[in-house]
Amino acid sequence: MAIVRDFGLALAIGSTLGWALPADGQRFPSIIPQGSETIRFEAERIIARPSISVRSFILTGLVIPAEGRNLSLRCSLGRELGGVAVCDVPGRQGDIEQAAAELAEHYRFRLDERLQDSASMLVVVIPEHISPADIRTATANLPLIPLAQIHFERRASEDELGELYPRHVGHRELTPTVRMDCEILPDLALLCVDPEVSGLDPDDPAYRAFQLAGLQATGFFRPSATLTSGAAAPGHRFRMAFRFQPPSFAK
Repeated sequence: MAIVRDFGLALAIGSTLGWALPADGQRFPSIIPQGSETIRFEAERIIARPSISVRSFILTGLVIPAEGRNLSLRCSLGRELGGVAVCDVPGRQGDIEQAAAELAEHYRFRLDERLQDSASMLVVVIPEHISPADIRTATANLPLIPLAQIHFERRASEDELGELYPRHVGHRELTPTVRMDCEILPDLALLCVDPEVSGLDPDDPAYRAFQLAGLQATGFFRPSATLTSGAAAPGHRFRMAFRFQPPSFAK
């Protein structure tokens, strides 16, 4: 299966395929040349991976076997940001395979100068395990506390937010705000749900793109273990919002 994202190479491929996704059980031929340069999938090279919130959002509604599913996705990389451009997924193409390829779009890899200057297409093989435990449910009956009560040890930088701006809608120069409700988990990760995008119709493809961008941004935040009141932070819920500005490539 070929899942096309928003880099130059992917745009060219997308125009050839007509942006169509295969029907369940069908196959797309591999579209990544075998002669591409493959980089190793290793922790020190990974800058970003799908956040807990993104995983749950993409996988919600899927029927996932109790034992989970293991897949290997062969993905090409854009040189500018080291992000996934397009993926080949072996085997039949069903909902889980499509979801795995969509998850892969949220990886970014550190590329050294040699790789950035390489004449070959860059490829990484991403191992993916999809499990029912990936689908998280927020504690909806807890009240929302003010964002000001939470101290963050780490926040998403302006550059990180800019890199999440959906490139395929950049020419529209949209500036939406994405709002979502978040819960602090026991390990201090954030689980954010129900993203709402201002100023866009839910049927607009950009709506989902910005939902995912907002959910991915939450993965760059790390709250402190205690609130400003001194109470333990895990289990508390709050509302978070991001306003996305078109980066320089869109202007």
